[in-house]
Order: sequence, then structure tokens, then C-alpha cells
Amino acid sequence: MVRVVVGSQSTIKTGAVRAAFEKAFKEVDVECVAAESGVRDQPVGMDETRRGAANRLANAMGQMDGADYYVAMENGIVEMGECGWYDLAWVVVHCTASNETCGVPTTGLPFPLKYVQQSEAAGYAKTVGSLMRADGWTSSSTDPHASLTQGLLTREDILTQGVAAALGMLREA
Repeated sequence: MVRVVVGSQSTIKTGAVRAAFEKAFKEVDVECVAAESGVRDQPVGMDETRRGAANRLANAMGQMDGADYYVAMENGIVEMGECGWYDLAWVVVHCTASNETCGVPTTGLPFPLKYVQQSEAAGYAKTVGSLMRADGWTSSSTDPHASLTQGLLTREDILTQGVAAALGMLREA
């Protein structure tokens, strides 16, 4: 049995970890812990997003010993020049046996500029997703990705790919 600790209590994040690890291992035990990111509610830029995931990973590792793997992730908005603002996550997976960590960014989806600007006006204390939900643009503040893709791709789908990529990179190392 492979024991995995996730630095989040989000059902979307733990579901993504479970799905990715179950592809790699026969038996998986996924546990979650509340892990602070140490960044704004709405991280901005790749560096802050990556730092939030790294902080969550360190906090999870400090709270629970004995796991085979530790996983953390953080979504943020990143400006892509003329292409606009994209939401993406930074996913980190740590393997205890090899003491190696791999981090990868996920697929990004463009977010409407109007909501990015509203988040900025609020000092990034409100997430773009929560503003989209408050405006009736999406039914979920934690998964506007499903609305953005007409239900073809959820946030959990995107995070599952990120976890699988980072895990696969570690297993090759």
C-alpha cells in the first residue's frame, strides 16, 4: 500500500491525487491535511503560484510523518502577454524513498479579464473564480474550468494530469 499525504483538504485536489496515484499503483491510501500556502488568496504570477505549492508541501511534510509521497498544488493567475490572463496550477510531488521532488505547471485556461481586474481591485483577496461565481458566470467558485470548457475539462481533470506528470517524472528518476 502506497501512502500519500496531500497538502490540502479540497475534495478536488485529493480526488486528483487519488486518480493519478491509482494509475501508478495498485493500492493507495490518500490522506489530507490542511496546509497553508503562505501566499495571497489569489496568487499572481508563476513565482507566487509555485511558492504557494512549495509552502503547502513543506507544511504537509511537517504535519504528517511516514508517507511514501507528499503532494501539494496551488492555482494562480499568470499573465501571458497579448494572450491575456490564464489560470494554472503548480503541482509538486515529493518521494520520501528517493528524497526527490518534482514540480510541474498544469494546463492553463484563459480567464475573462473583467474578473482578473476585479480581483486586482480587491488586492487579490478574492479569487477570480469566486468573482465569476458571484456574477453568475459559473456555478462553482472552485471549478470555473468546467464552465470555461463547456464541461469538457474540469479543474480535477487538469490537476490529475499535473499530478500524474510530476509523479511519472519522479518514477523515471
